[in-house]
Amino acid sequence: MRNSPAFIIRVVIVMMMVYAAGCTKSDPDNGGNGTGNGETKPKPNITSFAPQTAADDEPVKISGKYFSGATSVSFGGTAAKSFVVVSDSVITARLATGASGEISVTTAGGTHTMAGFTYYTPASYNLLGTTIYGNIPWPQRDSNYYTFKTKADTCSLVIRQINPYDSARLWTQEDPYASKYVNQPNYVILSGVLADPYAYASYSFSGNKGYSIFAELKNGIIIIPTQMPVYGLVISGSGTLQANKLTLKYTTEYRGNSKNSTFTSQ
Repeated sequence: MRNSPAFIIRVVIVMMMVYAAGCTKSDPDNGGNGTGNGETKPKPNITSFAPQTAADDEPVKISGKYFSGATSVSFGGTAAKSFVVVSDSVITARLATGASGEISVTTAGGTHTMAGFTYYTPASYNLLGTTIYGNIPWPQRDSNYYTFKTKADTCSLVIRQINPYDSARLWTQEDPYASKYVNQPNYVILSGVLADPYAYASYSFSGNKGYSIFAELKNGIIIIPTQMPVYGLVISGSGTLQANKLTLKYTTEYRGNSKNSTFTSQ
C-alpha cells in the first residue's frame, strides 16, 4: 500500500540517498573547491615568506599550509622560474626576472596571495684599473725571489644582497654555509671578482658556482675581510661606493703568489 508506513519510510530513504549523492563537503571558511571525489580541496594559505627581497634566479622560501599539488607560484604577477613543493607547508621557488608585489600560490583548491615582496636588480659596475702580480717560483717562499709584473686590468662587478637560502652562492672553503656573514648586518656578496695570482689558473668569483666574496658595505665604505673562498686562496681588500662611483682595492694570495688590484668604475 502506498500509504503504508513501510512504503513511506522507503520513499524517504531513497530521497535522502539521492540528496546526499548530489552534495559535496564544503568549508566556507577556506573557499575550497570540489575535487570530484566528494571532498573539498582546501585553499592554500601563505603565512610568511623569506627573504622579502630577492633578485633573478634566487630562491624564496614560502611557508603556510595546503600547498600539496601546487600548480603555479608567481612573484608580482610573474611566474616563478621553478618551484618545489617541499611539504604541505613549505614551497621553495626560484625567481625568473620578476616584479615586486604579491606572492601567489595556486592549487586545485584555489589561489592565495600575500603582499610585500620586493624584486631588485643587483647593482653592476664595469671597472678599469691596474694589477701588480708578485710571483715566487714554487716551492721557494723567500720574498727575495719575488718577480713582479704590472698590467692594465678590467673587472665586471655585481653587488648582491645575501640570500640565506641561496646555498650555491653561500659556499666558501673555510665556511661552507657562510654562517659568519649571513646574519651580519650590512654584508653583501661581490660577484665577478677575479683572483688569478701570476702563473696560476684564474678563479672568477661569479657567485653562482659556489665561489663568493663577502664584504661589509656601510655608509659607502667597503671592507673585504680576510677570507678563503677556495682552497689555499686568501683574499682581502677595501673600497668605496659614493654617488654610484665604485673604487675597489684587493689582494689575493696563493702559494706565495699574489695579485694586488686597484679598480675604479667607469
